[in-house]
Amino acid sequence: MLITNCTGRKLHKGGASVLDLTPHIGSIDGLAIAWRAALDSVGSRHIARDLYGGRAIREAEAAATFMGAPLYVVSAGLGLISVADVIPAYDLTVAATGATLLPTLGRLGLTPKDWWRALNGNLGDASPIAALIKRHPGSVTYIAMPATYLNLIADELAALPALDRHRLRIITSPAWQREASPALVSQSLPYDERLESTSFAGTRADFPQRALRHFVQALGGNALSIEDGRAVVAEAMTMLTLKVLPERRRCTDIEICSLLRQHWKSNGGSSSRLLRVLRDDLLIKCEQTRFRDLWRSIHAEMESSTS
Repeated sequence: MLITNCTGRKLHKGGASVLDLTPHIGSIDGLAIAWRAALDSVGSRHIARDLYGGRAIREAEAAATFMGAPLYVVSAGLGLISVADVIPAYDLTVAATGATLLPTLGRLGLTPKDWWRALNGNLGDASPIAALIKRHPGSVTYIAMPATYLNLIADELAALPALDRHRLRIITSPAWQREASPALVSQSLPYDERLESTSFAGTRADFPQRALRHFVQALGGNALSIEDGRAVVAEAMTMLTLKVLPERRRCTDIEICSLLRQHWKSNGGSSSRLLRVLRDDLLIKCEQTRFRDLWRSIHAEMESSTS
């Protein structure tokens, strides 16, 4: 089995938004109840794999297809779902940007782990990942996600019986591996930034999913024990050279929008090409979600000017 995280990029808009609820909620359980009601009220439904966009989910799908394994998604808004499930469009995250719960959790003196417990308790399954793993006693479970989402479920993973925990293969950021409990670090694959010098290079947001695909496709790691898998990854990393990334400068939203206007026509308004211009040619820092929002505003502006 393969478990990855949901993405902030949704290919269908509308639906339930946590930003409509958080100003009026005074407890985590009250928020979970209100959120469940908001989800139930959404009329349109979509197959999960058709709702989530971005490279991370596509890389996870490619790895799952290669292994012939079912793919599941940890969603801060829906709990644990299959990519084949039919779900409502929604907007809720525990990441730092977008429709994030972090300010509300901070106001309540709580953490994303508290939200995960409240959400799943309201959905009727307090430990959905543990339940999934126990239903498949002969399967290895690959977990590929960034630290933000891995921390969300870490308590559930740490509470697994030792035999179940031994069947985990965790692929995430080097930073998480340096800080997590030894019981979980021993189940992680020691990938690091040297992966970026291979054909599996990409962005920080999709690092775990790219590393997973490298593990199963380039190293044949899905046939290995955790001990052999860790050794093969460590050896593969030693054969690579750390890619030196260019130093990028910070710009305000106004400055980035001005640059998008300047380079819009020469790049045909392409979001992917404009992002590369910002990062590679102009050496400007711009996180992908932030860039998407700014690009959309300029796109609407350009459409308006030609109508």
